[in-house]
Amino acid sequence: MTGLLGRLGDRVLEKLVPKAAAKADTSWEEYCYCRNMWRYKKWCHVVGGTSGCSPCQAYEVAVC
Repeated sequence: MTGLLGRLGDRVLEKLVPKAAAKADTSWEEYCYCRNMWRYKKWCHVVGGTSGCSPCQAYEVAVC
């Protein structure tokens, strides 16, 4: 009897409570290219399962 009630309770909870889904927010830098003594990079991110990147921007003087 206890097992039956436990399974019934599990089924009710599955219907009422959404399953947890881990979605980590993160960001990182990506190298784009090197031109005219400038190194360019862009910043990318993932927030709530959606990803995107900024445009490439000059960030340091470099020997290309």
